[in-house]
Amino acid sequence: MNPTTRADGSLLIRTVRIKDSQILSYHYHGDVVYPIGLAHTFTSYEHLGELISAFGLTKPCATITERSLIQLAMASSTRLPYRQNKHGDVESSYCQIVAYKGRQCMKCRNLKGYLMKQKKVYEKRANKCKRQYQLTLKWRMNAKQHKLDECRRKIRSLERKAKVVFLEDYINS
Repeated sequence: MNPTTRADGSLLIRTVRIKDSQILSYHYHGDVVYPIGLAHTFTSYEHLGELISAFGLTKPCATITERSLIQLAMASSTRLPYRQNKHGDVESSYCQIVAYKGRQCMKCRNLKGYLMKQKKVYEKRANKCKRQYQLTLKWRMNAKQHKLDECRRKIRSLERKAKVVFLEDYINS
């Protein structure tokens, strides 16, 4: 198989090894991979050629690169089967390294789906807490405004009483 160049300039080396008479093993950079959808046995040389061509169309798993999902996966409260690769991205502990028909392998896609659901739950919770906090603040402001209005009414009534007392003293003197 011909190596292909990645976006970062490094070579991607794919290898198909024939172990026994009709058993195959697939390798990316020397690591054994188990691509879903590709058989590990062949029945004829034509079938072997098709399997090699199909493996040539596979791509490395794109892992999870979204920062918010990485932070969620790394939170101590989540006990997810993941690992962090050398680029700081998150991938499933069971990552199949190779993605056949898609950007991510099935295990990483499932992990990403779970993290997206968790993210929505956390965002919903955060919005609920924010609304509750805003309502609490509004209630407090209303209570303080009510107290302020009471104090103003009391001041007005005391001022009226003081005027009446002053006028009575003025008339009586």
